[in-house]
Amino acid sequence: MSSVDIVTLLKFSHIEEIKRTCDLIMLTIVGKDNSFLALHAECFFRVYTSQNTLICSEFMYRKGRNSKRRFKWSKPGSSFFDDCVNDFKNMIYGINIVDVNLFDDELRLKLDNGVSIEIIPNSPKDEEAYRLFDDKNEYLIV
Repeated sequence: MSSVDIVTLLKFSHIEEIKRTCDLIMLTIVGKDNSFLALHAECFFRVYTSQNTLICSEFMYRKGRNSKRRFKWSKPGSSFFDDCVNDFKNMIYGINIVDVNLFDDELRLKLDNGVSIEIIPNSPKDEEAYRLFDDKNEYLIV
């Protein structure tokens, strides 16, 4: 699929959920036709505003607010990443994606409220960094 098609597919859709299992970050995206897309990333992931980083993939390796003394980053719900998803979900969920930029394998989404999302491969080219798919199609594999 070309980058133009990816823009068409994602523009005016919205994120319904962000979750993770170990270091796999999973976004559920609702398309403008109410179809569901999944974006799975095992690479650098950041949600930010012009003033602040709200969520970052590196946060999953930091102890969350409610973690016990023995921190296991691989347990969903235990990391600072999970805390931040919960803290900032109202700024992300249900907000339309108004700009999509796919350049040199880097995917950038801008939401209608100014929040931006970056997904940037940080591994060798022969390793998968992220994929966009639904139940029937794989639209983008980087």
